[in-house]
Amino acid sequence: QPIYPDDARKSQIEGWVDLEFTVNSNGEVKDLDVSGASPKRVFNKAALEAFKQWTFAPLLLNGKAIERLGVKYRVVFLLE
Repeated sequence: QPIYPDDARKSQIEGWVDLEFTVNSNGEVKDLDVSGASPKRVFNKAALEAFKQWTFAPLLLNGKAIERLGVKYRVVFLLE
């Protein structure tokens, strides 16, 4: 889980970060990049740090694991 930035929590700010990345044949995230965010730059670091630790099921083609390019994911930050 991403860690909610303290400054955003104190200011009662919610938002989202759109990430684009590649999932390699081992299911690891690489080429991770922010493709959009609202508000800009408030949650980017938290989203990137969390996603560096994620793994996914690799894409299979004819039973062989291959890279999956251009994967997109939106990380949403909501106050509880």
